[in-house]
Amino acid sequence: MRLPHKLRLLFSTLTFAASCLAVSAQQTASFQNAGLTLHYTIAGKGTPVVILSGGPGMDAAYMQPVADLVAQHNTAILLDQRGTTGSMPATLDATTITPELYLSDLEALRTSLGYKQWIVLGHSAGALTAMRYTIAHPDHTQALLLVGVVPPRSAGLSRMMDNVSVRLSPETMKQLAAINSSDKSPDAKMAAGISLLFAADFFDRDAAAKFALTMTPETCHALTASLLQQATPTFDFTSDLAKLHIPTLIVQGRQDPLDPEMASEARDAIPGAKLIILERAGHFSWLDNPTDFSAALQPFLAAR
Repeated sequence: MRLPHKLRLLFSTLTFAASCLAVSAQQTASFQNAGLTLHYTIAGKGTPVVILSGGPGMDAAYMQPVADLVAQHNTAILLDQRGTTGSMPATLDATTITPELYLSDLEALRTSLGYKQWIVLGHSAGALTAMRYTIAHPDHTQALLLVGVVPPRSAGLSRMMDNVSVRLSPETMKQLAAINSSDKSPDAKMAAGISLLFAADFFDRDAAAKFALTMTPETCHALTASLLQQATPTFDFTSDLAKLHIPTLIVQGRQDPLDPEMASEARDAIPGAKLIILERAGHFSWLDNPTDFSAALQPFLAAR
C-alpha cells in the first residue's frame, strides 16, 4: 500500500534523523586567517568534507543535518564562514568581507587540519564559493558536491526571482514590501524576508514553516550578504570550470526556484559532472526529501 505523501515525508524524516544518531561526538575548534579567528565544528571519520552554507550571510547551523549525514562515513567540517556567527570580524566592510578572503579562509582551514585534499560541499551561495575554491585550488579538491547550485553565470540567475514570485501569494508580496520599507534592522529585514520566501523554496509547507522559525536577526547577516554580492555583481565561471577534471555531483530539487535548467548549466560546464534531480524537493532538499537526498549523497561520498 502506498502511504500518503505526509506520512511518507514523516517516515523518511524520522529515518533520516535516526540514521544520524550514530555520528561520533562533534567538536568545536578554531583557526586564524587574515587577522580573524574563525570557528568550525568537526565530527566523524574518513575522507574530509568541508561544508559551506549559503545565503550568502546565513549561519552554518542550518546545514547541521547535512553535516550529520556526511559524518556517518566521512569527516564533516562545518565552517562558520567569515561575517557569520562564530567568525565575525570587528568591522564589516570591503576589506574584511570579500570572495577572495572566503577562499583564503578555506585554504587556511585545510592547512591547519593537515589535509592534502578534501571534498568541498556547498549549498546555494555556498555552492558558488565551492566552485570558486575548486577553480583556484583544483589540486586540493578531491571532489565537488553542489546542492541547490547557483548557475556558473550570473545571467543564468535571471529566472530565479520569476520562479519565486509566481509561487508567492499577493498577500506575501505585500508583506515583503512592508518589511523592506520598515525601520527594522538590516539583519531583521533579511531574516523576515527569507522566512516569507520559504513558501517558494520548499515543496512541503510544514517544513517551510518550521525552518522559518530558525531565521532570526542573530542568524542572518545582511551586511555580509551585501558586501559579497557587491564584490561580484556579475560573474561567469564557465570557461574556468571547463578546465576541471574533478568528480562532481550536483543535487537539485525539482521544485527549487534555482530550477533544473540552471542546475544543468553547472553540470554542462564541469566535465563529467553528474546531476541528480530530487522529486518533491525544493531549495533545501534534505528537509523536503531526506531519504532520496541521503541516497544521492552516500554513494558519491563512499566512492571517494
